[in-house]
Amino acid sequence: MRNPILSEVIEKLKQQATRELTRLVQGGLEATESSPEALWMNLVQQKDDVMFGFMENTEKYFDELDTGQPGEAPDD
Repeated sequence: MRNPILSEVIEKLKQQATRELTRLVQGGLEATESSPEALWMNLVQQKDDVMFGFMENTEKYFDELDTGQPGEAPDD
């Protein structure tokens, strides 16, 4: 059985990532002066940035679960 708090956090992060990717794609489609290759590379980089932020937020969440304190990493 999954932890309900963890499930909620994961769902919120997925929604945030989906909103951000949608915004990036819509913004990219409006930039019609760019070459298709440059546009694609820009979207890939922005997608990578969103996924990196998702991973950082997930790691921070688990660190907070381990320590019981927001913003603190556990002592290994």
